[in-house]
Amino acid sequence: MKNRKNDIIGSVLRKIGFKIISKNLDNDDFSLNYNGKKYIAECKYAKDINSIISTIFYRSVVYLEAELRKSKIKNNGLSIFIVDNANKGEIKSLDNKFERLSPEISWVLIKNKNCFAYRFNKRKEINFENWKDEPYFFKEEKNNFNFSDLELWMFKVLFYHNSKNHEKEILNAFQLSKIAKVSRRTSNNWINVMREKGFIIRKKFKKLRIVKMEEYLDLWTGKYYIEDNDIQYYEYIASNKNHISEVIKKISKNNGKYILTGHFGTDLYKLRFSNANTLHLYDFQNDISQIEKDLYLIPKKGKSDIIIMRAKYPESIKRGIEFAIKNYVVDFIQLYLDCYHLKDRGKEQADLIKEKLILNG
Repeated sequence: MKNRKNDIIGSVLRKIGFKIISKNLDNDDFSLNYNGKKYIAECKYAKDINSIISTIFYRSVVYLEAELRKSKIKNNGLSIFIVDNANKGEIKSLDNKFERLSPEISWVLIKNKNCFAYRFNKRKEINFENWKDEPYFFKEEKNNFNFSDLELWMFKVLFYHNSKNHEKEILNAFQLSKIAKVSRRTSNNWINVMREKGFIIRKKFKKLRIVKMEEYLDLWTGKYYIEDNDIQYYEYIASNKNHISEVIKKISKNNGKYILTGHFGTDLYKLRFSNANTLHLYDFQNDISQIEKDLYLIPKKGKSDIIIMRAKYPESIKRGIEFAIKNYVVDFIQLYLDCYHLKDRGKEQADLIKEKLILNG
């Protein structure tokens, strides 16, 4: 699969006019030459273009901008994306994002070696090479979970609002749709599946109640890993983790620019179990360079102890802070999910959160 992907990339780049100087097979980054000018490129894969627009775009651009600064090459960065499907409208949306946030970076979007789109060297128009829009066929899976952003959000809303001490109890799918601000159809479908699978019960004139909580959480931990978020590693310029966490508290308490999770997040709930010193942080800003100014961090090639994430589930994470103890830390259901697969005793940490806050809170 790796060799096939490399062949496709090489074929497309040669058709456009690039010559590959060198390639790092482990990290999918390239050195290229186009008309005598050196380019730095990085390749990312996504099933659909929406993932690129919402998350992968930022990681690619941050990495390329950092590499261009180090190599002192101006304006010659190239983001390469391989995607299973996309239409021209979505491709134009991606191009608009480059224009607004990082106009110095060129891009290539590849469906296969004969079907691709690109814009570079500040050309006025996108070049669509044999690109034909194909219809999307969505197979609706009835009576099953999708493990989506909205499903996680509705689970959180129902759990927190129907906990012992909350005044807004939810009696039916219509009330859930109003409080969660989702469509009635979305709410009704999810409630029906949850009831059919035995995870929600409701006695007449009583609130909806989540049961078999541990089993339902097990389903989520089997479908979600913190590495599923779009991850970028950073390193310090003139600060440390404790300083960073204090800055986050100050700048995010009113606007949710950054949200802590993982081992550092457990400190705020006074449930620290692991001695791990890794800092996990969700970034919800449009300006990808702002994090350097706010937190004195710079992107790092390779792994580090500072992990900045673009959320796979942005709605449930950002809206979930209304149930958190502070506006700069995730709610404890999210904290449980984020800790579960972490190294340095993440499973034990998650079990403590489940015991103290979810099952017996």
